[in-house]
Amino acid sequence: MTCPEYQSICITGGTGFLGRYVVEKLLATTKFPLRLLSRRPNEKSFANNSRISFIRGDILDASSWKPFLQPNSLVINLAYLEDASREENLRAVGGLLSLADEKSCPRFLHCSTAVVVGKTSTSTIDETTPCHPATEYERTKYDIEQLVSNRNAPKMETVSLRPTAIFGAGGKNLVKLADNLTNDTSALRFLKNSLYGKRKLNAVSVENVAAAISFLATTEKLVGGETYIVSDDDADENNYRDVTKYLSKTLKLHGCHFLHVPVPNFFLRRALSLSSRSNTNPQRTYSSRKIESLGFRKPISFFTGLVSFCEWYRERRQL
Repeated sequence: MTCPEYQSICITGGTGFLGRYVVEKLLATTKFPLRLLSRRPNEKSFANNSRISFIRGDILDASSWKPFLQPNSLVINLAYLEDASREENLRAVGGLLSLADEKSCPRFLHCSTAVVVGKTSTSTIDETTPCHPATEYERTKYDIEQLVSNRNAPKMETVSLRPTAIFGAGGKNLVKLADNLTNDTSALRFLKNSLYGKRKLNAVSVENVAAAISFLATTEKLVGGETYIVSDDDADENNYRDVTKYLSKTLKLHGCHFLHVPVPNFFLRRALSLSSRSNTNPQRTYSSRKIESLGFRKPISFFTGLVSFCEWYRERRQL
């Protein structure tokens, strides 16, 4: 199957954590020029690659959109403004959608998040699970996703990807977990290991997310108006106890970090509920079957991603 023809690929958020992996993946799997909207046009990343152009601008600044978007281009939106309001985020994405439609861009790919499902009693989440976003973050991300979906049209496909908690070198997920392991007392490690047990972490390797974005960007199959989940929840070891056990061994932490006593899930559910989390189900998983049914295959296993993360973390902490 051949890749759709684009004049270029225009990416917001291309210099962020996920964006850097997406850019690397697209450089390896496509032939198109890449245009990155950036507040820092002198960005050193990929500076020597002739296929990459940095366009000075901000997703909140409408005057920078026209120089950024080219006709007949694929648009990939990875940006989310944590310090901006819901209205500002919606206005930014809505403006980009309108301009992309005006410039005859054939596909608009938006990166959302799996947690838009919010509060649900369902243990296995897929794209058909009704969304009940509870936090401000979840509601904003869900509203943006709906805005993207509603703009789908025959001349411009819009598609959203919902990754679970993205981890990898340079990211934030799993860093706090590793930091706590190195700093907690033995008694606290024992308590957490007993309470959290095999609670699902819903972590997904950044390389698999970047590959899913590249796949949706280049597939010739019709994906307009669709939403896809990407996760590593099919890996048995994607849980608190197994991940902390591996981290403890790899980081060469002193003492025994694997002792625990079984604690019924009721107590963890109660603790999660008191913390005002939307997900109070320790065994919730997210299914990637829909995107896999299109032909997508994750390039690495969860464990391989965990090994890579540990190597980066050890170097970062000079352990």
